[in-house]
Amino acid sequence: MRSSHALSVMVAALCAAAAPLAACSGGSSGADPRPLAAALAADPPAFAPGAAVTLVPAFARGAGRIEPDVGPVASGGRYAVGPAVEGRTYRLIVEDGAERAEAVVQVPFAYRDAVRALGPPRSARAQHVAVGLGDGRVLLATGSANISTFSWTAEVYDAATGTSAATGELRLGLAASVALRLPDGRVLLAGGQSNFRDREDLVAVWDPADGRWSEPGALAQARAGHALALLGDGRVLVTGGAWLGRAPGSVATEELLDPVTGESRAPAGTPMVQPRAFHTATALAGGRVLVAGGLNSFSGGDAVEAELFDPATETFAYTGSLAHPRGGHAAVRLADGRVLVVGGLDAAWTYVAEAELWDPDTGAFTPAGALTTPRADHTATLLADGRVLVAGGTDADGTRLDTVELWDPATRAFTPGPARLGAARALHSATPLPDGRVLVVGGEDGHAALRQAEVYE
Repeated sequence: MRSSHALSVMVAALCAAAAPLAACSGGSSGADPRPLAAALAADPPAFAPGAAVTLVPAFARGAGRIEPDVGPVASGGRYAVGPAVEGRTYRLIVEDGAERAEAVVQVPFAYRDAVRALGPPRSARAQHVAVGLGDGRVLLATGSANISTFSWTAEVYDAATGTSAATGELRLGLAASVALRLPDGRVLLAGGQSNFRDREDLVAVWDPADGRWSEPGALAQARAGHALALLGDGRVLVTGGAWLGRAPGSVATEELLDPVTGESRAPAGTPMVQPRAFHTATALAGGRVLVAGGLNSFSGGDAVEAELFDPATETFAYTGSLAHPRGGHAAVRLADGRVLVVGGLDAAWTYVAEAELWDPDTGAFTPAGALTTPRADHTATLLADGRVLVAGGTDADGTRLDTVELWDPATRAFTPGPARLGAARALHSATPLPDGRVLVVGGEDGHAALRQAEVYE
């Protein structure tokens, strides 16, 4: 084995440095002529998502310890560390009286850039909600099983075991709802459509303690194609959406929802710059929310102007325009606070390849590379190493895609991923897991919803 060979090499090197008649052992003596030396190896040499690394120390005499996380060690021992979602540096320290030797090994974090199939969820779903629960489990709920059947069921999927367990059911079947995790661990679901004609004002909260849904209140306006953003004080900003059979100006385009009391009301300050649907709302580090893209809900034209919501004043204000109009796109907040906007299509049904990067310091969008395949109804997920994973969706021909692309913030460029999804799909979910993996579930392949789960790792 590679680790045994590495250990043999290290021990041989230490023994070669000793006096010819001295035995190579872990003992120590004040008169021991062997030099105090230390070597440390990692097997494998990098952390992969969800996987531990074994540290193997080697030294001829003295007492050794590994910092951090391990403590006292014996030469030739094997010590598991991790998993981790970032690189770590480990130090072997060997001491014998006043003598001291050290060895350092740097263990980076690196994706395998592979897709691995997991056990299927209980139900086929597309246009569903998927919310990470913070412990490797994901709540899956609602969605369309086929073009005319919407689901009222929910399940908790465990990405560690690839198994799923049923949980409480909603009182009606829904698709195109939006959900997020609240600070107390509960999950809030709002809006969506219950059939081809009805938009819903439903607000439901799932409690992981008992697996049940409660309905603390309702939205001020039934809506689908809307967006939610969690504010710093626990309230939820609801923006936009599409309505049927309602005159322009007769609907509330934004509201503030209190998930504890169920109260929903219009913000006190300036309303949205324009009504929009199929847009994104991205919570920023400072508490504000970036609302970008989509279609104007009243005119059907492109909503190119982006806007910022300030929760302190409850006002919306203009902040730059997209160079490429788009809806059905994805937006990802990066670690440095910038927001990457990817893919989508405009009001003329032109698919957008160009990505744009919004800077909170300037309020402007700048070019951020172009997708290899323009796509909409895809997902974009921030990886633990700072890259962005773009998966699935539909292309300009309406073909569902099984390809993935990776965006690198250092180069502002997309490259095709070395792996493909297990099936071509759009309107699926991609949920980041605590161990750095991304759980991809469901979606539709152009004919029916998929009962499939896999991880990018």
